Amino acid sequence: MILIDSDVFSIDLLYQRDIRFAINRRFLDVVRGQSPATTVFNLMEVCGKTSFVYSERALQKLYERFAHRYSLRILSPPTAALPADVFFAELIRGAFVKIGRKMAFLDALIIYTAEQHPAVETFVTWNAQHFHGKTPLAVLTPAEHLEELGSSS
Repeated sequence: MILIDSDVFSIDLLYQRDIRFAINRRFLDVVRGQSPATTVFNLMEVCGKTSFVYSERALQKLYERFAHRYSLRILSPPTAALPADVFFAELIRGAFVKIGRKMAFLDALIIYTAEQHPAVETFVTWNAQHFHGKTPLAVLTPAEHLEELGSSS
């Protein structure tokens, strides 16, 4: 399974003039049928970014329809079924291990959550250099993923 990072969605929703927009859009179209995923933390990050330009109603609609809009699953940490105090402690412990590998807190939460789902094999982000050597997941940019599929043009 491919896990998609927030920056890919942010470009699609907010930065249509970005030089990466066309390849970003192509990537999203190509992976649509491959049951991709993102984490609840990515969803909240995207909502936070869009909150500066979306109305409250549009933001609510984005949040409610995000999974459908991008034909993907929203993954939560599997420990969410634990009692709240244990869940929180485990989540912070797991994120802190990632922070020890020189990773920002939100990135740590995202990667920790992704790694807890055995079906996730690839993490796609425009910030691939931030994650190389810090996760056992394959880390690719959308352009690199398209190249691997032979869909880069």
